[in-house]
Amino acid sequence: ANAGDLLITEFMPKSVGGGGDLGEWIELFNPGVAPLEISGCTLADSSTSHVIASSAVVPAGGYLTLARSADDAENHGLVFDYVYSTITLSNSGEPISLTCGETLIDAVSYTSGQIREGLSIQLDPASFDAIANDDTGAWCQGMAVYGFATTLGSPGQPNTPCPAAPMAWARLQWPLDPPDAQATA
Repeated sequence: ANAGDLLITEFMPKSVGGGGDLGEWIELFNPGVAPLEISGCTLADSSTSHVIASSAVVPAGGYLTLARSADDAENHGLVFDYVYSTITLSNSGEPISLTCGETLIDAVSYTSGQIREGLSIQLDPASFDAIANDDTGAWCQGMAVYGFATTLGSPGQPNTPCPAAPMAWARLQWPLDPPDAQATA
């Protein structure tokens, strides 16, 4: 696999309060026309890593969901494709990466300000690109309900477009100078 062949497009860093969250997951997307096998590739965060030990294929134009736990109660009824157990996503933000051999396939970073309990962090579909997904402004909170309907995100499914950034109300209401200021100048 080459850099950008797979994209990290969504992840759940905090499905419940406290530490040791077993409801975490990471979603990969394959924008290519051929399926990609990631067995032997390494998923990593800032302090730990996990080598994909068994066959895991990301279908062409499709998704693969990597879960921290296979237990329905712990992962909120998540439908997953592969289980990793050695990575715990930080509740204060960190990088997440996928490396195959010596090649960094994709990496994203998130901050504590993006984390909300029970909401995934998803990439806007307009930014499904290995460069665009580096921009924290291209990410938003998950909006679709999944599993037992206690968490929001779209693991293994297309992401919902992110809402447009709100415009500054004052600029919409009054341009740089209010009309009265222009008349008296």
